Amino acid sequence: MKKYIILLTSVLLLSWNCSAFAQIALGKYRERVDIAPGQTVKGEVTLNNRSDKLIFLKAYLKDIKFVQPFDGKKEILPAGSTLYSISKWIKLSPESFNIPAGGKQIVTYTVNVPEGVKGSYYGTIYFEKSASGKVEINTSVSLSVSWGYTLFLETNDKIKQATIEGVSFVKDAIQGNIANTGNVLLVSSPTFYVMDEKDIVLDRGKLQDFYLPSGEKTTFKAQISKKIPQGKHTLILNFDFGGVAPLVKEIYFSKTESGEIQISETK
Repeated sequence: MKKYIILLTSVLLLSWNCSAFAQIALGKYRERVDIAPGQTVKGEVTLNNRSDKLIFLKAYLKDIKFVQPFDGKKEILPAGSTLYSISKWIKLSPESFNIPAGGKQIVTYTVNVPEGVKGSYYGTIYFEKSASGKVEINTSVSLSVSWGYTLFLETNDKIKQATIEGVSFVKDAIQGNIANTGNVLLVSSPTFYVMDEKDIVLDRGKLQDFYLPSGEKTTFKAQISKKIPQGKHTLILNFDFGGVAPLVKEIYFSKTESGEIQISETK
């Protein structure tokens, strides 16, 4: 009986959470903004109520810390917890509001950038809906769901750069490490393509997105299709960091008659 009660409670909570999450849509979920010390930056986020009911929301900021393997996984921390927090600079308006059924609400943010800052600073604005529900097992539960908008601020004298190291072929993929040697968080959705000796594109694809803090490194992996014929080829990696020229890496390799991949050079 206890197992049935626990299962019923879990299903009810999951059902409510999925339904609630679909009720609100943000016009955008992240934004990168260039800043200068002493500057005031303003922006806005649009929230659309897709439900047929009035929804009450409150807005607040949380710090975030991207953690290994830097694929977007993060820790959510109280405002003011990190060295790159924007919590003391930002003001939201309004901080609480109702959105009518089928309606929308624009929330504005104002960031007063202090003097002397350098690099990148960021945080997530959460829009939270709270509700109370009762399940038939006579247990009152408090439920909440929130939507996040992450704001990345970068000073104009930012340094966006990275190095590629440790390239090797492992289990049908060419992989290596990318190290952030600049002074800002690197956010990228890298791509790759494979060309033959006649510069004909044989395959293309995407690498894992990453959110890489300064001084950290993460692993990338480009899957090499088994359909690639034997011969000499070039793997082109493209890391676009936004606002600067992308990092492009060329990896020369050959595929033997037995199917073995041999890397000859990296540029």
